Amino acid sequence: MKKIIRVLALTLAFAVLCGSFATIAYAKDLAECHHCNTTGEFHCKVCNNTGEVTCGVCGGEGKSKCTGESGKGCDDGYYTCPSCNGDGKNRSGDGKIIEGVCGNCNGSGKMRCVACHTVPGWNICPGCDGKGKQECQSSNCKDSKAVGWKCHYCMGTGYVLTGRPMPPPEVNDGIQNVPVNGDLIWMDDGKSHVYSNGSVSSEPASYHNVSFGTGSWKIGDVTVTADKTGTQKISTIEIITLTNFDPDTMEVRVGAEDGFGLILKVTNGKTSISANDHDGGIPYDLTFMVFEKEAVPGGNEGDDENNNNGDNPNQAGKYIVWFGEGSWKIGDVTVTADKTNGQYLTETDIITLTNFDPDTMEVRVEAEDGFRTTLLVNNGKTSISANTNNGPVATDIVFSVVAKVGDTVIIPSDRNQDFEISSTESSNSKQSASARVEVGKMTSEEQEHYAGLTDEELNGKLVNVQSILQTVRPGEFAADTEELINDVAELNGIDTLEEAKIFPLSFEGHEDLGFPIAVTVRLEKGVLKGDSDLFVYHILEDRSIESLGKAEYTTYDDGSVESITFYTTGFSSFFTSSKELNIDIPAAFPWPLLAAVLVGVIVVLLVVTIVLRRKRKKESF
Repeated sequence: MKKIIRVLALTLAFAVLCGSFATIAYAKDLAECHHCNTTGEFHCKVCNNTGEVTCGVCGGEGKSKCTGESGKGCDDGYYTCPSCNGDGKNRSGDGKIIEGVCGNCNGSGKMRCVACHTVPGWNICPGCDGKGKQECQSSNCKDSKAVGWKCHYCMGTGYVLTGRPMPPPEVNDGIQNVPVNGDLIWMDDGKSHVYSNGSVSSEPASYHNVSFGTGSWKIGDVTVTADKTGTQKISTIEIITLTNFDPDTMEVRVGAEDGFGLILKVTNGKTSISANDHDGGIPYDLTFMVFEKEAVPGGNEGDDENNNNGDNPNQAGKYIVWFGEGSWKIGDVTVTADKTNGQYLTETDIITLTNFDPDTMEVRVEAEDGFRTTLLVNNGKTSISANTNNGPVATDIVFSVVAKVGDTVIIPSDRNQDFEISSTESSNSKQSASARVEVGKMTSEEQEHYAGLTDEELNGKLVNVQSILQTVRPGEFAADTEELINDVAELNGIDTLEEAKIFPLSFEGHEDLGFPIAVTVRLEKGVLKGDSDLFVYHILEDRSIESLGKAEYTTYDDGSVESITFYTTGFSSFFTSSKELNIDIPAAFPWPLLAAVLVGVIVVLLVVTIVLRRKRKKESF
């Protein structure tokens, strides 16, 4: 009996252990396929998905001029008779003209060219075998044609598997990289969203992170309170109870930092995130607010339930302004506002900013429909009325502080030519960065992506790059990168970073370009030796590492690196190495989870031991 109980105890412990580890299960991590912009399709600009192009040898004729036999030539299918030199006259052995005509050419002076194939003077084109068409030589075209003109990078799914380390390309076989409900999708903006019901939703699962603030709103003389305060994770259908809410004079709105806004229906003082008529996805992070109905921007009588009033003016002079966390990092300076989350403001309400520098920063407000303007700041104070727009200001806007770039236009009149992206140098002129767009270095897919960007979109990306370039800190580790870089060094058996010339090149900010640019970073004299190859690695936002290959560099007179140049399609932070590194860092073992499991096993064993002792006592009686 004792043996059976011990076996049962061990079995139970093992089951607990296995069950605990079984909980370590996550949905797949996928990224948007940049090669096809998530369409899953491929379109070859060269051949228009025919797989063929006009033969470059014959121009599509399928034939080429016959050049004749060696040394003889060919003129419309004939060459000069060598016996008479083309005059058709008969000659004796010593070359004297005699009676009769040339027996070789029968007096014509020409001989039929035997090198011609079917048409005199022409041959079948060797470049296309007479077809007039050649196979499209684009490798991407060939690969996509082989899979039925699907994007061969994602095999038609629109998504590719990602992670740390990065999975090999062959896993994107059109099966393993098919998104299913619950999969995490990494977007171009660096944010992750959840795949649900055939589309990428900004609503992870069925939950939202909702900020209620104090859970209290003053509407006229009435104070409305919610049964929730602070920031809470709630389900879409979870009931939110409001006290003193009057549906005739008030309404509830949820919004997000990106300008998303939505009216919630309230029935008998109760509502939920699901109580709306919105057909699309709802952001995960939301702010919950109660407004005076007639004063909500666009809230005029006769408007529809979603407050869409077309071109009706903002009669009440009220704005919904989204501040997010109310904090922005500009270079090494953190600027804060005296407001956070969503605020209901008049155009003259003062917004106070701390650490704002008007020489290097500007305040920007923008709306979901593309509206954008700046606000003037005086002694750290601004308001909606201090806008620089010539016309009206959108009533649902996002407030942000950004690096000052003014009306900078980076792209030239001809954007298909290579051009420079300059950067304001730091106080130390030996530490700065610049970049260059080199169209000729782009692959056909990258050129297609580049061509698909509007001038405004491209300029916006490059203005951001310009701002990021100003934050360069050679030799300094960016946040949370030092441990990762040391892990890489350990994985490669490197004792010291200096030994392998592992040198950080840190930038603040992110930008996914979709096409390569040449980045040049200038260093102080003597900080990095230039006596070996230098390879560059890119630390991505998900902390995976991308190899950018061998860099080019120049040196000072002492042999140390003066400038280093490498190509990248995106920004975060980088580091160099004197050798190619193994960057497949294994995932950290879940020691905390294992410890918790072991504690659980110990508890089970203690319980079993107590039961056995009590049983023995009973049996002894």
